[in-house]
Amino acid sequence: ATFDGSGEVVHPDVARVPRGWAPARRFLAVTPYPGGDVTREIPSIYESGDPAEWDVPAGVTNPIVKRGKGYLSDPDLLFEPERRELWMYFRHVDERNSVFLTASADGTHWSTPTAVISAPNHELVSPAVVRVSENTWHMWAVNAGPVGCISKSTTVEHRTSTDGLHWSSPQTVDVSGPG
Repeated sequence: ATFDGSGEVVHPDVARVPRGWAPARRFLAVTPYPGGDVTREIPSIYESGDPAEWDVPAGVTNPIVKRGKGYLSDPDLLFEPERRELWMYFRHVDERNSVFLTASADGTHWSTPTAVISAPNHELVSPAVVRVSENTWHMWAVNAGPVGCISKSTTVEHRTSTDGLHWSSPQTVDVSGPG
């Protein structure tokens, strides 16, 4: 069930948390996107003890962040073990693309989102963050250029970080396919 009643979601990302951190072991971030309606694309959180069943955590009202001007999309979720927090990155699209971070110590209460990186529209699409160790973080994102998803070609870019908050300049990843 989605907050907008559509039941249609996009950009799923799952993070597993340690035993005892929360009643559930898995958390899922998604955004509703019924019929391509970006006004309803706002990050939401679900939990599961069984990957076949997902529920809104007790005490949570989705979406977990509020939309202002523009739209919110592309959530990416991970567990940060040093801080014992669930971290959700997501994209804010307005006059620029900005990736924000919100964190939770229990899967229920989420911090005020903080911008961690920004780029011209639509040069920072679908960020995927991987934490390798306390000081080694990677972010891959699609640079779709000024026209976005209808672009005839895109590139994948890679950034690094030592803390998951401050990111390097992008480096283009050598990815190609037919056509």
